[in-house]
Amino acid sequence: MEGSETRLSRRERKRLAAQSRPRRWALRLSLLLVVALLLCFAPRLVAISPLRDWAIQRATADLPAEIRVGSVSLGWLSPVVARQIQVDDATGATIAEIDEASVGKPLWRLVLDQSDLGIVRLERPRVQLQLRPDGSNLEDVLAPLMTDDTSSSSSPPRVMVQVTDGELELTEATSGARWSITRCNAEVDLGVTNADAILAKLSGDANPGEAANSGAAPANFAIELNWPLNAAANPPTAAAAIDGADEALPTSDPWPRDARLAIACENWPTEMFTPLLQRYAADMQLGGSLTADSEIVFETGQQQINVRVCEWRNVGLAAPEYLGRDQVRLPSLTVAGRVQRDSTGIEVDQLTLQSEVAEARMHGRIGLEPPMPGRAATFNTLLETSDLEATGEINLARLAAMLPATLHVRDGMQVTSGKLLTSLATRRGGPGPRIEGTLQASDLAATYQNQPLVWPKPLQIEFAARQTANGPVIDRLQGRADFLAIEGSGTLGKGTLAANADLDRLMAELGRFVDLGDTRLAGAVSASLNWDQRDSETNVTGEGRIERFVFSSPGARPWQEQLLQIQFAGRGAAGKNAVTRIDAARLQVMSGDDQLEVELTKPVTQFTADVAWPVRARIVGELERWLARTQTFMPLDGWAIAGQIDAEAAASASARRIQIESSKASVENLRVAGPGLNMQEPRVKGEFVGVWDSGTSRLDSPAAVFQSTALSFRASDVQLQAGGEQPGYQGSASFQGDLGRVANWFRDPLATDQPQYRGTAVGNVQLTYGEGVTQARWQVDVKDFDLLRQRATPKPAGAISVASAAETWESIWSEPAMSVRGDARLNHAADEVDAKLLEVAASAVKARAGGQIRRLSAAPEVSLTGELEYDLAQMAERFRGYLGPDVQLTGSGTRVFRMDGPLWPPEPVGSAAGNLPAANSTAGATPPATVRLVSHELRGHASVGWESAHAFGLDVGNGELKAQLAESAVTVEPLQLAVSQGRLLLQP
Repeated sequence: MEGSETRLSRRERKRLAAQSRPRRWALRLSLLLVVALLLCFAPRLVAISPLRDWAIQRATADLPAEIRVGSVSLGWLSPVVARQIQVDDATGATIAEIDEASVGKPLWRLVLDQSDLGIVRLERPRVQLQLRPDGSNLEDVLAPLMTDDTSSSSSPPRVMVQVTDGELELTEATSGARWSITRCNAEVDLGVTNADAILAKLSGDANPGEAANSGAAPANFAIELNWPLNAAANPPTAAAAIDGADEALPTSDPWPRDARLAIACENWPTEMFTPLLQRYAADMQLGGSLTADSEIVFETGQQQINVRVCEWRNVGLAAPEYLGRDQVRLPSLTVAGRVQRDSTGIEVDQLTLQSEVAEARMHGRIGLEPPMPGRAATFNTLLETSDLEATGEINLARLAAMLPATLHVRDGMQVTSGKLLTSLATRRGGPGPRIEGTLQASDLAATYQNQPLVWPKPLQIEFAARQTANGPVIDRLQGRADFLAIEGSGTLGKGTLAANADLDRLMAELGRFVDLGDTRLAGAVSASLNWDQRDSETNVTGEGRIERFVFSSPGARPWQEQLLQIQFAGRGAAGKNAVTRIDAARLQVMSGDDQLEVELTKPVTQFTADVAWPVRARIVGELERWLARTQTFMPLDGWAIAGQIDAEAAASASARRIQIESSKASVENLRVAGPGLNMQEPRVKGEFVGVWDSGTSRLDSPAAVFQSTALSFRASDVQLQAGGEQPGYQGSASFQGDLGRVANWFRDPLATDQPQYRGTAVGNVQLTYGEGVTQARWQVDVKDFDLLRQRATPKPAGAISVASAAETWESIWSEPAMSVRGDARLNHAADEVDAKLLEVAASAVKARAGGQIRRLSAAPEVSLTGELEYDLAQMAERFRGYLGPDVQLTGSGTRVFRMDGPLWPPEPVGSAAGNLPAANSTAGATPPATVRLVSHELRGHASVGWESAHAFGLDVGNGELKAQLAESAVTVEPLQLAVSQGRLLLQP
């Protein structure tokens, strides 16, 4: 019976299992259908749910902007469309609004292939652009995308962006000027049509808005760009003959290949370029309208600029920094012509510039054939490969009327006529290549105070030269003026050049037309140069004389010379086309006891930028006079320097590198006066060795020495990186100085209440600067330190003060030995000092602190914590000048102190509370120096304890003084002291 029941249950289970199989498959099918439906409608669900905004926020998390979308249409088989898009910057201001943005490809294709986005269309976008001298609101938003992420190896996706009926509103933040660009249509193809190039087209109309008259002509523009993505292909090569063999030489050709940029505009308001121009030239303003049709084409081996027309009407240019109150105003300025460059030269086809003030024309070819390896390009190379004509004319009357202040035209003067003509022509072929040129100013006339002024021939210079089989020949070099005469001629074998100038006559003639103010120039100048070739050697000699020379001008050092002589002598060899060797050369400049001598110490046989010339130089004389002679390229405004210098140096100099192998200098009776410095030293010596590389802007000096009676130091391993992306320096120095003499350098000569210092300091310092941070470590040991003040002497009423040559000084702090150590880090961008260690140690006291000093150059804020070790008995002796003879202290210990907050108040305090009298002051004494109050926000605390004290006949027991600094006041906790036979409670 039990077996039968078991068999029935098994059958029942099989039957039930057979009935359940269809149900399970139905459930699985239902689940698959649900998943399929979810996948099918997932884009739609995302578009209408909060997931849409979450996805947008995640995608734009790195941008300082908020993007809102009104609606999104998403479907696997349909294009992606977003409507009513708004972009706000970090301040909440709207930057852009787009009616509709769409991607032409269906969503499923975008998911499977994100390397090709297809066509992206933007319908009726409106952009609000705020322009500032340092950027714009759009640049602020896009700044995170502009960073150069070199770590990413993936290439950007291919995409074509089409903009239809866009608007751009531009507002200049400084002036509030507004412009708009309407009907803006653009198409930017990044690899869709051509995977190897960027194709772009942009057009639109300009509406000057408030900046233009209502009757202004319609303005529009169109730009087309075809720019290859592989622009930096292999550079071309040029053939050069070397010893009869041809060798391929690479040429520097940074231009792209097969690129084209076309720009056309009509009546475009140039004031729209002002905000962009002000990024580089502040306060510059443009006006007028521009009509242009130009094209730039880059092809393999050549580049071409074709300006069919470029006319700037109603020209307006204001640049107060350069032109002052003057402005450039012209009816029109037109440029036209074609310029083509290839590996052998530049072809100029009827390049012209025309305006009512100036005209210029150029036509022909300028040769740029590469020079021989190891040699610089010669004038001969240019002459033999060029065929060029260039002329220019400037209307001096119109120029003076337009820019009277810039040209310093006398007030009330009207220049009625005058021209400046220039011409330059080179010719190939015929008897040989030749060059001719002229510079001529003529017919200068004006009226001043109803009187006519005429200068018929202010200046005329002509030159003509040609190349022959035996070398260059100067046929004519002439200069004629009322104040100038230049004559020159000769061949490679022999020639002369002479010049004479009367500076008094120049200033007299020029002063009739130009307001020279307090500028004075006088003297007579003569110069000559002679060369003579015999056999294979060429000798060159030259001489110059400046007599009764005077130059003075506001802000410049006066320069006077009774007789300044310049002499030059050289010996070498010259070939047909260039100098081949210089065996010796010497230059001397002499004026009284002043002398400069530069001499070549070894022959030079190569003349490239990398070849160094070994020279020796010596200069002697009065520093003040030498600084006047060199002020043009070495100005030292606000400084007065005098003394007798004797310096010499041996160096190797090239165009890129100067190596000073040895140098020594001594100055007797040196006097240097400038902001905060008044140095007077009987004798100063110095030595320097180093290398300056102009290509990398780097200076390396293994040793530099300075010696004087006040201070001597030696700098070692100095490295200075002046240019590049990461400027920096590092080095170390050891020094020894007389504190009193060095302090006198910085004393105010008019102040009478400054303390004096005595002692000798010996120490060393290490400095390192890089990435905007200076790291400094120093150690200074001072011996026989003494701080003195002028003794205050009471004067009876009505007493007459008698001046004395010898001042009476008293010591207020003396130390047989003390040391100062430090380790600090200055972050220049943050304007913050991080002090790891600041320590001052003396026999009676030792202070050690660390912390930060913020806002160093503005209003310093400190956060310092430290320890103070003291011995009161020794401190009392050190400060006996303040405490007097009746005060005795005993006790020692270590206390912690702290200081936080800004040091100084925001404005100087002029109340009586801000003047703290010096200790031990008496009536009728010299008024003490004022001490500035600390900031109201400065906080601090410190304490000091003693074992016993004796003052003014009273014995005081042990105690501890605890003080708090807050709100510009020091608060002392109550003190209960044993005084003689009683107790004293002191409570603030």
